[in-house]
Amino acid sequence: MTRIVRFFGVAAAMAAMPVAPAIAGPVLAAGADALAEARALYKQGQYAKAAAKYAEAAKEHPANPAILWNEGFAYRKLGRYAEALSAFEKAGKLDPTHSFASKPGKYEELVSSTRRKVKPIPAHRGSARRAAPPTKAAVLPEVAALGKSAVFVQEPNWARVNVSYLESLSGELQHKSAGKLPVKFLVTANEYRGGQLLRYATAMHRALHIDKGYLFVASRGGAAAVTGSTSAQELKAQSARVSRAVRDGDAARGLEQLARAVVK
Repeated sequence: MTRIVRFFGVAAAMAAMPVAPAIAGPVLAAGADALAEARALYKQGQYAKAAAKYAEAAKEHPANPAILWNEGFAYRKLGRYAEALSAFEKAGKLDPTHSFASKPGKYEELVSSTRRKVKPIPAHRGSARRAAPPTKAAVLPEVAALGKSAVFVQEPNWARVNVSYLESLSGELQHKSAGKLPVKFLVTANEYRGGQLLRYATAMHRALHIDKGYLFVASRGGAAAVTGSTSAQELKAQSARVSRAVRDGDAARGLEQLARAVVK
């Protein structure tokens, strides 16, 4: 009898203990990076926390304009339009081709609408507004580098790339091509894929002024080829064949296979 009384006494004490409230937030594996957390928070509608995590992720991946683009969306959800505009414009400076946007023209449309929502800062009495002096168009580092050499690798850490070998391959394929056309390789740390990657590659090809020359691009999201010497349909098919290897981190092998299949 004594044992039964003790048992009920313990059970009653445990029932009276306060229960810790459930912690709201994304369920993430230990060690998940800021970008994964930011995406999860945004999906849950926790926009303030998402914006903070996107800002943290932008420091971890300073060459990725898509992070700043998404940070801007989080700020817009909060009605913090000045901060949204700043994030959008930083993304645009990192990638003036705006390949991170979901479709052509989306960047300009969103920046314009956000700018209209930003409250203007009143000018001090007696001070006249002066127009900012015109600035020269920024030259992207990949364009500047590929203007002087055949290979540009933005962040060598993620891709197993032997630059010397790709330079040698460029010379070999240029000699092989009809008309001795230039052959260039670009490895970007961005996560562009599909249409975004193709728009980026096309913009780079146009900026390099190599016309019928070849540009082969690898990103974390796949591969793309641009040239005026081969049909777009064939380029798309050949790029799709090697994109898996590139996404797995072997950009060099993917680019070599793509180039050997395309250069005629």
